[in-house]
Amino acid sequence: MEFAAQRMTRERFILRVAELLHAHGTPTHRGEALVVRLGETLRVPLQVSFSPTDLLLSFGEEPDVRTVVRRVLPGTAQLGRLATTTEVLDDVFAGRLGLNRARRRLEMIARQRAAFGPGMVVLAVALTAASAAPLLGGGPREIAVAGLLGGLVAVLEYVLRSSPRTALLAEPTCALFVGFASHALARSWFPHADGVVALATLIVIVPGLTFTTALVELATGHWAAGTARVAGALGMFLQIAVGVALGRTLAGSWVALVPQAPVEVDPLGPMATVFATGVAALTFAMLFQARPKDWPWIVLACMFTSLGQTLGVEALGPRLGAFGGALVLGLLSNAYASGGRRPALVLLTPGILLLVPGSVGYRSLDLFMAHDVLAGLETGVEMLIIATSIVAGLLVAGSILPPRRDL
Repeated sequence: MEFAAQRMTRERFILRVAELLHAHGTPTHRGEALVVRLGETLRVPLQVSFSPTDLLLSFGEEPDVRTVVRRVLPGTAQLGRLATTTEVLDDVFAGRLGLNRARRRLEMIARQRAAFGPGMVVLAVALTAASAAPLLGGGPREIAVAGLLGGLVAVLEYVLRSSPRTALLAEPTCALFVGFASHALARSWFPHADGVVALATLIVIVPGLTFTTALVELATGHWAAGTARVAGALGMFLQIAVGVALGRTLAGSWVALVPQAPVEVDPLGPMATVFATGVAALTFAMLFQARPKDWPWIVLACMFTSLGQTLGVEALGPRLGAFGGALVLGLLSNAYASGGRRPALVLLTPGILLLVPGSVGYRSLDLFMAHDVLAGLETGVEMLIIATSIVAGLLVAGSILPPRRDL
């Protein structure tokens, strides 16, 4: 009886760890590896399968097998909770912490309030949009409008997500609002590059990170999870593109627009781009709820990633240049994780967000909506090439400097 009770305690602990890792936004290949390692440490025979919407764990060996299935929602990256969860699990692996105490500490981490409340999130989204504008080729006007609309979009998304009835409408409604507001402002009293502003404002909800994560999962043999995540990303791309197109159409119908010549963007210099990269890295750290003590590392990693991408573009061209940035990011992340009780995802997640081809994917669908099919196909292929370059860079970095921890 005592052995059965111990076995049940271990299995329940492993299951709870899998649920929390998923809730904290852990990618499939990393979450599965950590749970399998935990099973080996606790001497529990285990088969595990992660997917964006399901968890499946089989405990024991034939003929005594118990299978548990959990229906879960796709988790968003919570870097602070992921880092503290990693510290607890390190103590479990090292035998410094018993399962009951570890379980209580994990539950305390899961119940912790977000480090940054709605007001700080609104500010972070506004700064993210403003800093994305110069990185996309915008000037002072685009920065101002993107920052304003970014803050309004954050408020709108918070209101919509506060009710289960409207939560599923958050992304398309925000896209509709941005398409309407940006187009109306650009064609009335504040001319600006409408396309740059719309993309910079929506950069937070464009699923480029999801799409790149899906390709990593496919490359590492997790086909079911990768396919599901690709489908989810494409569906979100479509919702955003249709929302922006509908918003622009409504602006053209309801607002007295003044015909204007195309606006000439006055891009900022290289130093402004470097500053914008640093601001974007800091806001990514806030949006992903990273611990303040990890912020300097995140900013440095993003700056070196941007430099690696710039050198990659010069050496390999614009489509394959992301390989250089991903290689640098992968090496830095693995070195960071090897230097202490820290998960590589703390640097990897914000850094990838600087490289992901979400903007290219959005432009592809935008061209399709404008009936420019050939240009849309060409841009879509470009998105695939960039995403594959990122995956290749991360895999090569893992071969040069293998990670010493699963996360």
